[in-house]
Amino acid sequence: MKLYFATKNSRKVETAQRELSEFVIEIVQYDIDFSEPRSYRLEEIAAQKAREALGYLHAPLIAVDAGFYLERWPNFPGPFTNHALETLGLKGMLKLVDGEDRACRYMHVVAYVDEKLENPIFFSSSVEGSLSGEIDESPLRIGGSDIDRIFVPDGYDKPVSSMTDDEREEYRKGKTPVFTDFGGWLVNNRWNPDR
Repeated sequence: MKLYFATKNSRKVETAQRELSEFVIEIVQYDIDFSEPRSYRLEEIAAQKAREALGYLHAPLIAVDAGFYLERWPNFPGPFTNHALETLGLKGMLKLVDGEDRACRYMHVVAYVDEKLENPIFFSSSVEGSLSGEIDESPLRIGGSDIDRIFVPDGYDKPVSSMTDDEREEYRKGKTPVFTDFGGWLVNNRWNPDR
């Protein structure tokens, strides 16, 4: 099975391929520049990306959007996480929760489209945690985000960036695998040869 992934980010493609490998789905990267809407809704952004790519490819595909959310500041920074990092930096983000609720979460949304669907189908996951009291200065691993220096997942007592390889692998396995959920649905509902 071949499925296109509309993204410029090859690390996202690697993650999707790893999580979808059990379903024998071949992921093909479709490198496209999107006209992203100004929205705090990840579903809206992922849907527009998927529809735009479908207009070029005319083949089954997925598009993804993700965001990091501070519970104290609803919808912030959300899909504008990179902008918040560029303008506020990690110190500024920590300052926003100084003396406040430090709960936060990562969210990912996958939008699937094909030419038979009127609207995209969405799959989402959320990883809960809290912000650390200070910035971890450990070197980031390949594919890591600056947010990893301040994000402490629930069940852990340190930021992702300071985890050992074993801890990081355990953390990754404990996350809700959005691509795995999607892969199960895809095989059972779209590419099942018995249907």
